[in-house]
Amino acid sequence: MTPANFAASAAPAFRAKTGRIVVLALTNRAAIATVFHLHGHHFRLLDRLDDGWKPFWLDALAVEPGQTQRIAFAAEYAGRWLIEAAAVDWAAPRLVRWYGVE
Repeated sequence: MTPANFAASAAPAFRAKTGRIVVLALTNRAAIATVFHLHGHHFRLLDRLDDGWKPFWLDALAVEPGQTQRIAFAAEYAGRWLIEAAAVDWAAPRLVRWYGVE
């Protein structure tokens, strides 16, 4: 499936320095669950009570409607990487952006 409105020439979603820790808040404003996929790095799911993180590594995460999940990863690999989000509906478009690690 072709991503919706993706342009490699667009500004990145964010930039990070190599070796830095990046924390992202993923909010699902859709009416159905959305799957988020981070290319190039694995991340940890942060606990909702700000008291730690889950002890496993992920590269994809389903976020329920109206929910926000926070993740953290170490920006270890320099380059331009993709971030994808797609609703679990089979016909939903994939939303794609890129981020940079310098």
